This record gives sequence, structure tokens and C-alpha cells, in this order.
Amino acid sequence: MAHIYDDELYYYNGLSDEEWIKELMSVPPIEALHRYFFKVKCAPFLQYIAKNIMNTDQVESIMGEFYEFLQKNDWNVLRKYRAENGATLSTYLSRCTLNYFCKQKNKEEKLANMYVYYDNVAAQLETFAAINEEKIIDLPIRKAFDSLSERNKTILQLLVIKEQSAIESADVIWKLTRSKERDWHKLPAKRVQSTISMMKQRALFELLEKLNKEKN
Repeated sequence: MAHIYDDELYYYNGLSDEEWIKELMSVPPIEALHRYFFKVKCAPFLQYIAKNIMNTDQVESIMGEFYEFLQKNDWNVLRKYRAENGATLSTYLSRCTLNYFCKQKNKEEKLANMYVYYDNVAAQLETFAAINEEKIIDLPIRKAFDSLSERNKTILQLLVIKEQSAIESADVIWKLTRSKERDWHKLPAKRVQSTISMMKQRALFELLEKLNKEKN
């Protein structure tokens, strides 16, 4: 964890919820403020979610996704905050974030169940890469893969088709995390591997959903 200086602690503890939202959305980002917000202010509920929902002791593995969740659509989650019924920003964010990760966990569990029916998806992807494209134009796996987002195509191309490890592919894939920490080399290898593994699972889930539609 980045060191939080005493003067930062004193200053940020004095911000109102409205001031927090304004400062978080400021351009360019205030590095020290973001560090305090994500590493300290949100730490209690992120630790709970990591351990009890995502089944990991590595809260860093969900930090990038939490940041992406908040800043999506120009910080829409923060913009929707209303201090109704005395709800604080921390309470509001913990509820929104818990709901988000519960949905993600349900998707992962659904993915695990879908493996029972599509345990050969990786093999199909390898076939897709090896065979002349003209011969597989009508295969469901081809149509499903082509309909993926560019992000998930890249992830599966590297991790499944080319069978690269998380570390081997990190130079490319880490750029897709939208993490504030852009240089993955400075992070613990376990965090990088955990984050990329989660991205692979999400990409496979999208592929399996699309493949399921093609086959029905």
C-alpha cells in the first residue's frame, strides 16, 4: 500500500461527501487524493467483498475493476449519489459495489456450470485459429468469437489460443484493465496473475453465452 502522509490524512478526513465527488472527478486526477480514497477510505468494504464474495485475500485483485466500475460513463455511480435519509457516500458506495460484485460472482458461477456443457471451448478456439477461415465460416465458435468485444478477443487470443501465461501477456492485457497503476512490473506478480485470470474468466463467460445463443 502506498504510504499515506499525516497531512493527507488530516486534509482528506475533513472533506464532505460532495467535496469528495468533485475532487475525484477532477481533471487531471489528484494522485494523492485517489490514493487515499481507493487505498484507505474504501478499504473496509473492498476487503469484505474480496474475502466474502470473490473468495480471495488479495484485495488488490479487485481494485482495478472497482476503479473501472466507478469511473465508467464519466463517473456515473458517483454522479447518482444523493444524501437521502442520511446515507453517507461510503455507505452508498459499499452498497453499489457489493451489488456489482455479487452480480459478477453469479456470472462466474454460471460460467462454471456452463463448462459442463462447453468444456471443449478452448479446443474449439485452437481449431478456429489453425484451420483455414473459409472452412469454418459457419461454425458457431467462429460466429461467437467474431461477435466478442475487441477487449475480450484480445484476451482469449493471447491466453487461450496462443496459450500465453498471465505474465507473458501482461504487457498487452494490463492496458485493458484501466487500472490507475499503469506499470504492471511494479506490482506483485500474484496480483497481476489474479487480475488477468479474472479477466480471462469474464471473456470466456461472454464467449460461452454467445456460443450458447448460436447453438440454440
